[in-house]
Amino acid sequence: MTQAILHSQKADELHSNDKDAVGVQLLQIARDFEGAGDLSITQKCACYDRAEKLLKERMPMLQGDHFTLDGKAYSLAPLRQENEEPLAEVQTKRATT
Repeated sequence: MTQAILHSQKADELHSNDKDAVGVQLLQIARDFEGAGDLSITQKCACYDRAEKLLKERMPMLQGDHFTLDGKAYSLAPLRQENEEPLAEVQTKRATT
């Protein structure tokens, strides 16, 4: 479990918003921290807090109606929902910890 936290921290350190325009990698790192929190006894709150912070950092990336990749427009609405669901889950877990 400590390894899960260490791997999540390393991924977080290496993450670059420049190469992750809509935060897909950021979402995965947040989910990794959430999973580490689910497994942890002593660092549960810290992991959930970090996951929540990352999901909130992603929110500005998802503003607007769409984003363009390789000349094609994609709706941001599904990505916002994809972000809101784990954010609510992490907040609930944190509140009950």
